Amino acid sequence: MKLKGLIVSLFILVLIGGLDAQTLNQARTWYLQKEFQKALPVFKYQIRHNAKDPSLNMWLGACLFETGKEDAALPYLQIASSKGIPDAELYIAKYLQNKSEPDSAMLAITHYLSNPNLDDTHKDEALDLKKLIESNLGNLQTVED
Repeated sequence: MKLKGLIVSLFILVLIGGLDAQTLNQARTWYLQKEFQKALPVFKYQIRHNAKDPSLNMWLGACLFETGKEDAALPYLQIASSKGIPDAELYIAKYLQNKSEPDSAMLAITHYLSNPNLDDTHKDEALDLKKLIESNLGNLQTVED
């Protein structure tokens, strides 16, 4: 009887684990489709169980950022960046630009653009952000003069 209960318990655990993986896969799909609001609760749940995972930190940080929770996003993006996730640097540069810290934003975006593995879409987005940052730096210089 104990064996039967153990087998049923193991089956339930495997089933729950499989559903959890499916949920994470669905959240990643939503993330890639830019459906950040849908993905956000899944990543929030997942990060509680795997707080050091760089990809989870990136996905959660990006979802928070894209849903207007920029300040909440920053710690997750910093963890992802420190663990070598390049796209986190792009979000950090955007954050710094939005917080009127163009000097720091320029450092972040320059570092991001130094990655030789950027695809054209990410590179174009980063170059556009760099132009905006340069413009803001120029405006600051004009005001200071």
